[in-house]
Amino acid sequence: MNKRQHLLALHSLLPWPWNRLKPIYNYLISSHTASLAPPKIPNVVQQKWSEALTFPFDVYYEQHMITPITIFDDSYPPRLKELHDPPAVVYIKGHAELLEKRVLAIIGSRKATSYSKECIAQFMPYFKDQDWVVCSGMAVGADTMAHEAALVHEVPTIAVLGSGFQFIYPTSNRNLFEHLAKDHLVISEYPPHTAVSPHQFIARNRIISALSDGLLVTEAEKKSGTMSTVEFSLDLGKEVYTVPGRIDSPLSAGPHILIQQGAHLLHSIEDLQDIFGTQKNFLR
Repeated sequence: MNKRQHLLALHSLLPWPWNRLKPIYNYLISSHTASLAPPKIPNVVQQKWSEALTFPFDVYYEQHMITPITIFDDSYPPRLKELHDPPAVVYIKGHAELLEKRVLAIIGSRKATSYSKECIAQFMPYFKDQDWVVCSGMAVGADTMAHEAALVHEVPTIAVLGSGFQFIYPTSNRNLFEHLAKDHLVISEYPPHTAVSPHQFIARNRIISALSDGLLVTEAEKKSGTMSTVEFSLDLGKEVYTVPGRIDSPLSAGPHILIQQGAHLLHSIEDLQDIFGTQKNFLR
């Protein structure tokens, strides 16, 4: 059994990022010499490690049209390695080649209004013309608006999930998930059997930031998951873009703070042209 198979087995029990999983992984595949201090091994690993080692992961994932990419694989997305806590494994459905193009994340509030929808739609012709990819988190609100607008305008789109593929959230986006998995790309750092948990959505946001070349925020409250994604993006040195909003709307507070802090203000598609010009056929 090779190191990749060992990692898939361990990750099925502990869907942790690599920085947390690595000490346990190294200990389990070592000869347990006295010079290697044993880490704390969670009960689930102690109880199910032998069983996990015999599970035919490659067969299972092939049957479900899932491609697991471990941190050991050459195909592992390079930008995820920029994180201090990169995923140990990412599970994908769809067209992995989309990761090689210029990717812009579009995010915003789960309470996003029709204003977000209108702003996103306004910028889509530029993304299509420049052969860009739109990335978001498939949450209700602005995320769903971004994916749906991309589909309408025939712009490739990537959804980063905060749960396993067997637990699509929100359930109302099941059809959207199936469409993206077939014709676009969906990614999760969680094995398919991983249920929904609130902390996983915050963790997902760092992946959206890492995979993208920049981040566009529509509507967001001052304290929100959207603003946490902005923090991840800034930590990674990514550019942040936003749109102005009504001064009497709580959903304008986040974008207006970002503008005060130096984010690029997008008022029209001409602003995108001024910033980026023509950059077709961009490859990383």
